[in-house]
Amino acid sequence: MDIRFKIFPFLKSFWSGFKSFFLKEDKATRTELKGLDLADIFISLAPLAIFGCLLFGLRAVLVLLTCVLIPVILDFLWELIFKKEKKGVNWSITLSGLILGLTVSSRLNIFLVIATSVLLWTLRKFVLKGSYLQLVFSVLIVRIVFGAIFYNAFKIYNFPFINTQAQMLPFDYIFSATSFVYPAKYLFFGLHSGNIGETSVLLLLVGGIYLMLRKIINPIIPCGFLVSVAALSLIFGRSITISLLGGSLFFGLFIMAIDYSFITTPRYKKILFGIVCGALTFGLRELLKTEAVGIAVLITYVAFMYINIKNIKIVFSFFKNLNYKGFVNKIMAKFKQREKE
Repeated sequence: MDIRFKIFPFLKSFWSGFKSFFLKEDKATRTELKGLDLADIFISLAPLAIFGCLLFGLRAVLVLLTCVLIPVILDFLWELIFKKEKKGVNWSITLSGLILGLTVSSRLNIFLVIATSVLLWTLRKFVLKGSYLQLVFSVLIVRIVFGAIFYNAFKIYNFPFINTQAQMLPFDYIFSATSFVYPAKYLFFGLHSGNIGETSVLLLLVGGIYLMLRKIINPIIPCGFLVSVAALSLIFGRSITISLLGGSLFFGLFIMAIDYSFITTPRYKKILFGIVCGALTFGLRELLKTEAVGIAVLITYVAFMYINIKNIKIVFSFFKNLNYKGFVNKIMAKFKQREKE
């Protein structure tokens, strides 16, 4: 009796602490982006841009400049012509342009680069204006729309340091018939074909840690994202090294999934966001047989606009009240009927 009286209060206090930890509003990150916050993100991305230009040459410089300058010029002309005001450079739009440039190949047709930059400015200026999602959400939409329409154009890459065309990322070898595996050190340092800013895991990791230390992003989402992809790769027998290092996963961890952590939100939502991003990334990779980090993050953003404790309870209640026994009996009856026939 004495032991029971001691255990029950302990379990009750443990459950109370456990619940309060996950339901607590996490205020560690920003609720909006200001000048210094944008500067921190620029600092975290600058090494990626420089490394990408060294890796893929002058063509990468041209692509990055086009993605950055076109939205800035369009925004400046719009303000000048229609509002007759001189506000200077919109650094948020400039940052979105830089992120877009880092997510495309240096081999991408320059007219497509211009078209993606124009659509990015349009979304930022007229569709997502004032939204906390505008920084990266617009880039995801542009990248996915153009990537789907011009799929083959976005799947042409350069090998590092040489002007030679590559048709596959290291990640694509998971689904190929060959047994070739990139050495882990090449994947980690970024010495392989890929998009301008998505090759070097080392630089992405350094940039991500910097943003965490500056409290621009929260470590909960990247950790959940990374662990879920690693766990599913291990369960289903995929190469963990290539799954984690060979695609754009780390770019998704620290750059694409950061907008969600700007808002003040319960911790359980951040944990779920990271896990769902990772699970969707793995599932869509297997389904589409190609990189799908951007699509997974975009779907998760949209889904989590409607996820809260009330809706989670409704979903659990729905599954709890399902007549599983009757469903199984119906399936077994159909199997027996087929056997008789």
